[in-house]
Amino acid sequence: MSILQLDEFKRETLIGYVENLTIPFESKTLPFLPRDKDVYGLTFAYDIFKKNSNVAANLLEFGAPAPLRDKQGLETAVGEVAKLSHRYRFDQKDQLTIMNTKFDKERQQVIDRAFNHIDNLKLGVEETEEYLRSSVLYKGKIKYDLDGFSLDLAFDVPKAFAATKKWSDPETANPIKDLVDWIEKFKKANAGRRPLAIHMSNSAYLDILQAKSTIGNIKGVAGGMVTPDELATYLSRWNIPPITTNDLEITFEDGKTERYLPERRVVFLGIEGKNTLGSTVQGPTVEKGGQPGVYVKPWREQNTENEFIEIGKAAFPELSYPSGVMQIDV
Repeated sequence: MSILQLDEFKRETLIGYVENLTIPFESKTLPFLPRDKDVYGLTFAYDIFKKNSNVAANLLEFGAPAPLRDKQGLETAVGEVAKLSHRYRFDQKDQLTIMNTKFDKERQQVIDRAFNHIDNLKLGVEETEEYLRSSVLYKGKIKYDLDGFSLDLAFDVPKAFAATKKWSDPETANPIKDLVDWIEKFKKANAGRRPLAIHMSNSAYLDILQAKSTIGNIKGVAGGMVTPDELATYLSRWNIPPITTNDLEITFEDGKTERYLPERRVVFLGIEGKNTLGSTVQGPTVEKGGQPGVYVKPWREQNTENEFIEIGKAAFPELSYPSGVMQIDV
C-alpha cells in the first residue's frame, strides 16, 4: 500500500484541506491588485503582459544583447512564470515508516510532518504570487531565469527617480518635505488625484524619524526623539497617506533571498477615487481540469517509487493604471 492510497492523502481529502487552509501570510500588495478576475484561456499570462508592455523589446536571451522575438517561445516562458507550484516528496524511508511501523504514534508523526510540509507548499505559492505582484508594483518588472535564458518582463510603470538628498544623511535630508513634493508630482500624473498609500522599508521609515528636519518640525527647539505616533499625527495634518513598512523577503529554491521591496525605495500606490490598480488574474491549469484556482496533484514517480504532492495555481498581475505607481530611491 502506498502513502497516497491512505485516506489522509487521497486527492479529494487534500483538495478540501488546502482550499480551507488559512496560512500566516498577509499580502501587502493584494489590496492594489486583488484576485477579482478569473480567465480560462491558456495564454492568459502572455496576453496580459502583451497588453501592458512592448513585448519584443523586453525579452533578452541569457548572456546576449539581441532580443528574442519568437512569440511562441515568449508565450511559453511567460506561462511558466505564471504557473506557481511547489511539491513535497515522500521518499522510500517515509513510505516504509508508514507502511511497516507497529506504532500508531510513529506513523502519525510522519503524517503530521507531511501536512506541515503541505502547509508550507501553500505558503510558498502565496509568497510566489506576492513576488509577482510586488515585482510589478515595487520594481516595474518581473525578472525570471528559465531554461537557458533570462526573462526581463518590463511593465509600463513610470521610471523610478532619486531623491535630491539621500535620506540616510539626517543632517541634510528633509523627508517630510520630499513626501509633500512627491504627492504634488503624483497628482500631476493623475488628474489631481492623490495616492492612497506609501510603502517603504523600516530603514527608510527610521530615516524619517531621525532626520534633523523631522525633529525640528515636530519637537521644535526642545528636540528629542520623535515617536511613530507623533510622526503619524504630523503626517496626517499634511494629508500624507499612511505609511506601510515592508521588509519581507522571498527565498528561492537555490537558497538565494530577495526583498520584495528594495531597501532604499519608497513607493506611492493607489489613486484616489479608484478601488484598485488592476487585478491578480487567476488562470486555468491542466491539473485543475482547465479551471482557475489552487490545485493539488498527488503522483508517483515510476522509476524511483518516490511519491509527491504538488500544490500550485496559475496567476499573473494585470496593471491597469500604471500612473498609480510612483517609485523613488532615497
